[in-house]
Amino acid sequence: RASVLIPVCAAEATLERALASTLAQTYDDLEVVVVLNGITDRSAEIAREVANQDPRVRLFERAEANLAEALSEGLERCEGELVVRHDADDHMAPTRVAVQVDALDAHPEWVGVTARVRSVGLDAEPGEGMGRHVDWLNSLDTPERIRAGRFIDAPLAHPAVTFRRQEVIDAGGYRDGDFPEDH
Repeated sequence: RASVLIPVCAAEATLERALASTLAQTYDDLEVVVVLNGITDRSAEIAREVANQDPRVRLFERAEANLAEALSEGLERCEGELVVRHDADDHMAPTRVAVQVDALDAHPEWVGVTARVRSVGLDAEPGEGMGRHVDWLNSLDTPERIRAGRFIDAPLAHPAVTFRRQEVIDAGGYRDGDFPEDH
């Protein structure tokens, strides 16, 4: 029912942990779509090792690195009705997918849901730089606040979002341009 979409580029130091947190989810009706996006390090080797151990992991390779194109390709290859975004350098709580699927089931009018985020290792002191951005993201805790936040910046941390796949495809999916892919 759910597809975890993970684009990967130069993530050999973090990919194994990111995949482990994905495969340890309490919600188990999922596939993991890994798009190897212009790999120049050991990321592909690590992803293949994990895929050989767990049939839920499906790998797709692209020769040229382009995040928007990798996400678009991954979105098309996802078989789940819901897409769970995750990055190759992130770690998710074991209940994340279950909680987000339950929220979407309870609110069929919602296209997607997000989660609170925590930035680790990016000098994210509260009130400064990335820490300030994370605090702002986490303050957007209702649909109304999220809608209002869109006039300031992208009001969702993209790798913390789960969304209805077809709705995003129908809206045009990911686009490449002089803006971030998740805007």
